[in-house]
Amino acid sequence: MHRVEGDTYEATIPADRAHGTLEYRIAARDRHGVQTVQGEAKDKWFSVTFKPPAPSEPPFAFAVNPPRRIPPGSPISVRAQITGPASTEDVVVPDRARVLYRGPDGRDESVDMKPDPTGGLGGFKADLPGHASGPVYFQVLACDALESRCALDTGDKRKWHAVSIAKTPGPPPPALDSPSTKLPSTMQ
Repeated sequence: MHRVEGDTYEATIPADRAHGTLEYRIAARDRHGVQTVQGEAKDKWFSVTFKPPAPSEPPFAFAVNPPRRIPPGSPISVRAQITGPASTEDVVVPDRARVLYRGPDGRDESVDMKPDPTGGLGGFKADLPGHASGPVYFQVLACDALESRCALDTGDKRKWHAVSIAKTPGPPPPALDSPSTKLPSTMQ
């Protein structure tokens, strides 16, 4: 510690140690060699907790109501309403929206969404091609024109919506935990 002025002292914690909780005591010695050690209490140390910065708010907010089951061969209609975050005063819509999907064959594909005026401000729509049977997984991706600010409606690049392609109702498809190969480079 070093003296700032009068009886005020300060110390700097190195950045590589400024994480988690740091416990410390302060020891002071006068010119006669008399020392005292201080903490919050006799046997308790002072502590300071370093918290990671709060995650930044996603650039877009989504309202998507995914279908649960589609008959074999029928297109999968994906509709979304996408706007800027609620904390901004001016409502913005993304410059580009796409549906990233993985069909029963396991290949990643993408389809551009078109503006959908029946979906309100920020309404978008896309039809995915029909499949014979099995699960189809998808995510809605929204980006600015340069794809420097993007967001997924699932909130995580490893989470997907699941649609069952089947003639009759059945159990939902198993969960998928894998990023798409069609993500923009800014999100990989």
